[in-house]
Amino acid sequence: AAGIPAPDPAARALADASELLSGKQRNLLQTTLNEWIKGLMANNDRAGAHLAVGDLQLQMRDVEAAEAAYRQAMRVEPQSLGARGQLAALLEALAADGIIPVEQHKSVRSEVLALRADELALLKRDAERAPELAVIQFLYGREALASDMPAGLAALAKAVELEPTVAEYRLVYAQALLLADKRDEARQQLQRVLEQTPDNAAARQLLESL
Repeated sequence: AAGIPAPDPAARALADASELLSGKQRNLLQTTLNEWIKGLMANNDRAGAHLAVGDLQLQMRDVEAAEAAYRQAMRVEPQSLGARGQLAALLEALAADGIIPVEQHKSVRSEVLALRADELALLKRDAERAPELAVIQFLYGREALASDMPAGLAALAKAVELEPTVAEYRLVYAQALLLADKRDEARQQLQRVLEQTPDNAAARQLLESL
């Protein structure tokens, strides 16, 4: 099973808290959330709000409502980031888990490819507009690897240069270097990751495999 994509941390925390409530309290919370979400979906014109609703619905295991929220985010702000990536991951997971019928897999795959291509174009736009923002360089670089390895590597290297203490950026860069068969450079980056985060099991496992 592919697994449902990870929701926003705040949505996860709220849903986890609901598990501690009694049945009556949980029903009251759900009713309140449903009313809030209903009003938001009808009136809010900011994609970020709908993206947050989608993440909350995802954590509450309502995948149909999550999909609707992500699509609404795309409609209200077509040039915003995030919703296409979450929707693509959700559709892939639903297909892999057999929730989407096999006869629909071809059309779903086409939609996923289109969503990812559009998200990549938006990330590239923002990476060019904000070359000093490490997180944007990281997100663009990570997504670009599949279609443009040199551009992806360059953006990831820039992210590491801008934020050298963020181990996640360096680890992903090292993984990308391995994909590009740049083993010596990858080894150097992995060693740096372990200097920064000695308990990083993923980095240690990769380094030991070289």
